[in-house]
Order: sequence, then C-alpha cells, then structure tokens
Amino acid sequence: MTQSNRGAAQVGLMWAIALLVVALVSIFLAYSATSKVTETNAQLVTANAEVGKLKIDIGDMRNKDAAVGKAVGWQPEGDTTALPILNPIRDSLAELGAIFPSVDPNATVVQSTLPGLIADYKGSQTRVSDLEQQVAQLRADLDARQSEADTTVGEKDSKISELEGQLQDTRTSMDETILDTERQRDALRDQFQSLDEQHSSMIAQKDSEILQIKNASLNLKQRNDILSNRVNGVQRRADQPDGSVLTANAKVAKAWIDLGRTDRLAPGLQFEVLDKTTGAVKGRLQVSSIEENRAECEVVSVSDRFNPVGTGDLVRNAVFDRTRTPVAVLLGKGFGRYNASDMKAKLAEVGIAVVEEVGVETDYLLLGTPFFDEETGEMLPWAGQDSYKVAQGMSVEIVPRRDWLAWLGL
Repeated sequence: MTQSNRGAAQVGLMWAIALLVVALVSIFLAYSATSKVTETNAQLVTANAEVGKLKIDIGDMRNKDAAVGKAVGWQPEGDTTALPILNPIRDSLAELGAIFPSVDPNATVVQSTLPGLIADYKGSQTRVSDLEQQVAQLRADLDARQSEADTTVGEKDSKISELEGQLQDTRTSMDETILDTERQRDALRDQFQSLDEQHSSMIAQKDSEILQIKNASLNLKQRNDILSNRVNGVQRRADQPDGSVLTANAKVAKAWIDLGRTDRLAPGLQFEVLDKTTGAVKGRLQVSSIEENRAECEVVSVSDRFNPVGTGDLVRNAVFDRTRTPVAVLLGKGFGRYNASDMKAKLAEVGIAVVEEVGVETDYLLLGTPFFDEETGEMLPWAGQDSYKVAQGMSVEIVPRRDWLAWLGL
C-alpha cells in the first residue's frame, strides 16, 4: 500500500509539475504575445504618423504643383490643379526660338529661355527708347519746320498782298499806257497811210529809174566791151603757156626759163610747169633771180618724182602778161596776214599795178577775206559788192584769194 501511495503521490507530483510548467509556458507565451502586440501597436502608431506626414507632404506637393501650374500655364482646360502639358510647352519653346534670336530653338526647359527672352526684351526696350527719342526729335524738327512754314506762309501772304497792290498799280499804269499807245497808233496809222502813198510813188519812180539804168548799163557794157578789146589789144591768156624751161636740174631743184627782165618778169612769181607733149601739170616753179632774157627758178613742187621738170616743158601763170603791166583791183576786208597797203606793195614788186576801182583797163578783181554783217555775224555774199557787180558786167576776171596768192608766191 505504501508503495502504491508513494507511486500515486509521485504521479500526482509529476502532474502538478507538468501543469506548473504548462502554466509557466502559457504565462510566458501570453507575456510574449502581449509584448509583440504592444510593439506592433507602437509600430502601427508610428506608421500612421508617417502616413499622416506623407499625406501632408503630398498635399504640400500638390499645392506646389498647382502653384507651378498656375505660374507656368499650359494646364488642361478647367483644371487649375493639374500639371502643365509638355507638348504645348515644347511647341511654344520652339516658336520662341524662331522669334527671339537669343533663345535656343531646341530648348526644352522654360527656365533656360528666360535669360534670352529678358536680353531680347531689354534690347527691344533700348531700341524702343531710341525710337522714342528719334520720334521726339522728329516731332521737335517738325514743330520747328511747321513754325518756319507758318512764318514763310505769313511772309508769302504779306508779299502776295504787296504784289497784288503793285499789280493793281501796274494795271492802272498799263491802262493809261494803252490809252496813250492807242492814241499814238492812230496818229502813226495816219502817218503810215501818208508814207505808204509816198512809198508807192517812190516805187513807181524807182522802177522807172531802174529801167533807165538797165538800159544805160546795157549800152555801157557794150561800149566797155568794145573799149576793152581796143585798149587791151592782147587777149588774156590764163590758159596759154607764157614760156618754156631752158634747162632743169632735179638734184638741186633748180631750173631756168626763157622769160626775163624784158618780159616784165618780177621775182616771187610762181609758174605751173606743163608737160610739152600732154599738157599735164608736172610741178611748180618760183622765180628767184632775173636776168635780161632768162630767169633762175626754184622747183617748189613736183607732181611725179619719176617725171621731173625737164628741158622744153612749158610754164604758165594766169596773172602774168609780158606785153603789158597787169592792172588789178583788191576787194575784201583783209588779205590774210597783209592789209590793203601791204598787198599793193607786194603786187607792185611782182609787176602788178593796183587801182581803186574797176575800169576798162582792169585785168583782175582779186578777192580777199569776205565781209561780215556786224549785227548778225553772217558772211555777206560777194555778189552784193559794187566792185564785184561791175567786174561781172565788164567781164573782168575774178580770182579767189587762194588762187592768186598761190600764183604770186604769197
């Protein structure tokens, strides 16, 4: 029995220990679970606090984004809290780059465009300021010119008024002058009628006198022709040879002709040289020294150097006549570098007498420098000169200056 009780007591003790152990384990587990819950609750509180903070930060961020959207723009229509839309921003930045030279056309950030925009804007302000100054200056100049114009217009109006007064005075004076002129016109008309009657009478008388003069001139010409033939005796031989070449030397340009002092030859005269066979002009000689029956000449020109002046060639001078002293009349305002007195002396040296008027013994009318009208400056025709008319009427040979100066060697 004792052993059975002892065994039972031991079993009960073991159960008690077991229960105690289970109780302790339960208490430990319960304590552990309570600590974990407390820790989890603490973590949950901390997490809730952080979530609240995050909600506040998200709200601040939303407010900031909304502020940025409001400041930047480009938001969806009707939503002022949404972020800006990127594509319109990029398009606007590209457009800004195309308009403003300082903005990069490839910029993707609004901030990077602001310096260029500000610089361009300040430059625009400067240009606007310069233009405003120029406009102000132009306005000042315009005001000054307007003032000058007003002054000028005032002076012009005053001058016009003065000129109108003068014009009125002139009109009054002109009216009086016209009246006086009309009176003078009437008087001159009466005088003109009287003079016209006198003029008609004078024309009739002049026509009668001209007819008488023409008849007398015709008779005088016939008489002069008869007297000229009688006095001259020898027909003028302008186209006939006057002599011939005795000998010639082409090397020294010298020749001798068969005319001399007895033939009334004078130094300085020039002769044309004619071919003895054909009559063609071969050259020109000028008398340098004279002997009794011959004269030494210088060869002035030769037409063909292969056909020089030779023995037997004929010589001719239109103003030379061995049978008598030629008589000439000078007509002209001048004679080259000579005046009338010098020309008379020059012609006397070569055996030509000069008289004042054309007469029956006159051989040549030598023309000089033509006459000119003092008012118009026009050259007067030779046909209007009295000496020229008389020379034509008396068949006197008229020689231009170029020809007779050449024949005389002047």
